[in-house]
Amino acid sequence: MAGAAANEADQQAAPPASDPANARPQVDPQLLMAARLGNSKRLKALLGLNKDEAVVVVDVVPLQRTPSAAEAAGAGDVGPTTSAASLDGVTTEGSSLLHVVAACGDSDKFRDCAMLIYHMAERLLVARNGKGETPLHCAAGAGNAEMISYLIDFAASGDRNTEAEKAEKKVAYLRVHNKCGETALHHAVRAAAAAAGKKDDKMKKQLMALDCINRLMAADPQLAAIPLPNIAKAASPLYLAISLGEIGIAQHLFVKSDGNLSCSGPNGRNVLHAAVSHDQDDNKDQALQALPMVLEWLENKKLKTPGVDMQQLTSQRDNDNGSTPLHLAASMAGLPSLGSKSAGPSATSLLLEANESSAYQPDNQGRYPIHAAASAGSLEAVKALLDKCSDCATLRDARGRTFLHAAVEKKRSGVVRHVRRSTGLSSILNLQDDNGDTRCTPLSDPSIRIRKLLWILRAPFGESRGDLFDEKHAKIIVESKRDMEKMSENVTAAAQVLALFSVLITTVTFASAFTLPGGYRSAGDDGGAAGTPVLARRGSYAFDAFILADALAFVCSFVATARLLYAGVPAFSLGSRFRSINGWKYSDQLPL
Repeated sequence: MAGAAANEADQQAAPPASDPANARPQVDPQLLMAARLGNSKRLKALLGLNKDEAVVVVDVVPLQRTPSAAEAAGAGDVGPTTSAASLDGVTTEGSSLLHVVAACGDSDKFRDCAMLIYHMAERLLVARNGKGETPLHCAAGAGNAEMISYLIDFAASGDRNTEAEKAEKKVAYLRVHNKCGETALHHAVRAAAAAAGKKDDKMKKQLMALDCINRLMAADPQLAAIPLPNIAKAASPLYLAISLGEIGIAQHLFVKSDGNLSCSGPNGRNVLHAAVSHDQDDNKDQALQALPMVLEWLENKKLKTPGVDMQQLTSQRDNDNGSTPLHLAASMAGLPSLGSKSAGPSATSLLLEANESSAYQPDNQGRYPIHAAASAGSLEAVKALLDKCSDCATLRDARGRTFLHAAVEKKRSGVVRHVRRSTGLSSILNLQDDNGDTRCTPLSDPSIRIRKLLWILRAPFGESRGDLFDEKHAKIIVESKRDMEKMSENVTAAAQVLALFSVLITTVTFASAFTLPGGYRSAGDDGGAAGTPVLARRGSYAFDAFILADALAFVCSFVATARLLYAGVPAFSLGSRFRSINGWKYSDQLPL
């Protein structure tokens, strides 16, 4: 019955914006000003109500509404019909006067205006603005708790309705969604989050916003657990609170709903996705509370919503690329903002403890969480996955790549270094993907290097014809030569620039050996032989240190100049030139 009432309310309140003939007129500026200021007297005067009529209208039963313009026109009565028809005007945002009053204030004068407008035009209670919002959405978004209660009472009014019918009408009104799939509770959550971020009267405003949540939940305890509409961006109130970083509001929703909470989020995500995403917030202490809190609810079965359990949430994939919460945790752990270590366990470790099998669930491209961690350069996440599930090392994506291939492709040196140093991971060092590539780049494809070496050594040919070797690998060889030429130019340019500095240092250090500070002694000076340095006194530590530093600088700069001159000559092999600058450490990555 509640669902039917909700659908009926939605149909009645659907904005006829698609039909230009049904476009609503602009609201009268004087009526708009009176509504925004909460001036009920001015509002009555503009609507053509005298004092006696105003009292009757305020005290009238809601179902005894004023006749419509068409009905009154047929009866020949034009006074009240003009007043009621003038309430059909909307603002540029499509908001009626009741929307404006609900959003502008919560005091008695605004509530009087709301009551006056409602009794003259009950249809405005379920009218939608351009965003598909009812006046209840506006009141909740503004944090007007008393106005929320008034509007809810209006929705349940009517002497001809039974108590059950009133309850159904109230629930249906509370569960109306806007175009984004949000109810008034979503707006109340946002208002509470905004109040928490304000410095002025922070506590007072947050309490008022939480009061809005309390009144909405008191009217419908299941409001935070209703299914989301078929809208991609629709999210549950709990997801919204966690994504905004308001853990206190999330806990408040949990208490008020007694665990009846929807965990759904936009695009197929759930609250675990939101909790993991929020871990990148600068406020570490608060951010790391979200994921443990939700996991504790799931572990102890405190969430009573049907279909919500640990297995389902931890393995749920989103609609974008099929990422589970563990994919997200593993990839986000490599962000620079998360470089500092937390005192508690990481999000990856927490999710692995909750559901170890999620480490074996791929995304839409066949990538497992360990591939996501390696691509992001998250060494801690890689270690956590390997410690918990050691056989994750051999998992391959849709292209046949291991996590080491992903790390090499993204140039994540930390992950590659860890694999090379771990004896237990030596088996994946030379594994090939579907293209036959190992962890090396195509420029250092070992198959090409081995075949070329065998050809140079005149080894017997196997199944492949030696004369077709270059033809078979023509594309790779051409690309290799082109890249080698470009690299040679870069090495020459770098050597020339660096040689300028080394030559300058060599010249200065050589000259300083003959122009010592303090000068030299003359023939008539006391304290030493003529021509000796003035500062060269017996036991002078400063002079000895200067001579030693100058000699060391001269030798080092001279050697550097020689190596740079060698590296700048294109006639020598690229490998030897590259080693003369960067040393032997990276020489094994160069092509032959």
